[in-house]
Amino acid sequence: MRRIVVTNHKGGSAKTTTTVNLAAALGERGHRVLVIDLDPQGSASSWLGVSGTGRGIGDAIAGRVPLAQLTYETTAPGVLLVPASPSLVASSPAEETQIALGFM
Repeated sequence: MRRIVVTNHKGGSAKTTTTVNLAAALGERGHRVLVIDLDPQGSASSWLGVSGTGRGIGDAIAGRVPLAQLTYETTAPGVLLVPASPSLVASSPAEETQIALGFM
């Protein structure tokens, strides 16, 4: 299993675009891909056709729901998604990185 993390604290640096397109390309090549959307805005979730689930990564971080129960099929073949949670707001770049690496 390989892990790829796309992170940058600065907005507008193509994190979501890179993640969604890379996931779709890998899925098309037959790889199984899991995208975990850690952005409170949920752009990757929207791009991949998953919205209004009522549950997301914040539930796993809080220990309310196991991560495995938060995966959803997407519009991209071979790509699963754990959707974003609006309540997931990191207070610092260091905390954002710790959250991301804790699930990878």
